[in-house]
Amino acid sequence: MSMMTINTLVEDIYASAIHPENWTPTLSRLAQITGYRGIAIVPENTNDDSLKLSSSVDKTPDHEYYTYYININPFRRLRPNLPRYKGLIRDIDLLSPDEIRNSPYYVDFLNKHGCSHTERIYICQQDIAFFLAGQRGKNYSYDKATSEIDLCFFSGHIKNSILMARNMHALSSKVNRLSYLYDQMKFGIFLVRENEDVIFVNKYGSSAINGLFRLSNNRLTFLSAHNQKLWDRLISTRQDRPPNAASSEIAAFTTPDGRTLLARSMPVPDIILDHLSVNDRCKVVFFHDITRDTGNMIAMLQTLGLSRSEAMLAQTLGHTGSLKESAARIGLSYESARSSLKTIFSKMGIRSQNDLTAIVTRLSSVA
Repeated sequence: MSMMTINTLVEDIYASAIHPENWTPTLSRLAQITGYRGIAIVPENTNDDSLKLSSSVDKTPDHEYYTYYININPFRRLRPNLPRYKGLIRDIDLLSPDEIRNSPYYVDFLNKHGCSHTERIYICQQDIAFFLAGQRGKNYSYDKATSEIDLCFFSGHIKNSILMARNMHALSSKVNRLSYLYDQMKFGIFLVRENEDVIFVNKYGSSAINGLFRLSNNRLTFLSAHNQKLWDRLISTRQDRPPNAASSEIAAFTTPDGRTLLARSMPVPDIILDHLSVNDRCKVVFFHDITRDTGNMIAMLQTLGLSRSEAMLAQTLGHTGSLKESAARIGLSYESARSSLKTIFSKMGIRSQNDLTAIVTRLSSVA
């Protein structure tokens, strides 16, 4: 599968936050790429119609599911234990063959629509909780070509898109949208144009990062030459960068009062820029105060968006350079480690183990 195909699908996922009618074709393409017969987003709160989304153009199966079959799905008895399950949850691993063979949910519903079983990811954040569910066809057999990129790889983007849609609801102006989204965040957020003009700074960025820089004529000027050099590197859009260079950069800044701020820059997807009426390419830079976490590699990697288990793998791999050895050290199977590594790459905007090693090395140098 080409990187262009993946990037296009990710853009479509974020476009669906703005144009909900795009969810059906987007989920249909996701199903095709990942080898599912169909994919659905199923809200925990069944009264939340805005989250009842699926890849099916014919919504008859959706109606059947929510009006009847959801109540007799034997998988739902496992709901109290769901928070302890991480990653992909396969009902054929958790339910007995007899339960599946004798359940009307499987016999009269899934089988009727050409499906054999379901694989799910449980997502819960802020005020949303839902399953990202993929239905396997009756004749499904494992295919490495369609298993290289799985639901876990895209689940974070889908979660972010849904959260973005919630946060942007009923907002009309660009500044209000950005302020509403980001002023409540307890970390700094800077939106920077390709020409290095700063077009947005959230409340935390303008107030809590005092004494680190001056903002004048839409430009940040840092009071320390070292910090200025770090900033210039973060927002660089040099054309001479290698084509396979990581799209995400990190740096550690030191404030005059001795605090340590971990900064991360990432390109903003074009679809979001279009919605914000921003014509130039932009980067977003996040500043996190990690003073209390300095020296704690796991905590710093979690600040960058990784789960604790992903952070442990990233830290170990950054030091050993061997995925097989790293997996053994932290008690993961090699296949689980490979799957987690893909998620780490996606979350951190990097493309290779060398990029990850560079980040871990840079964090290790944070005093």
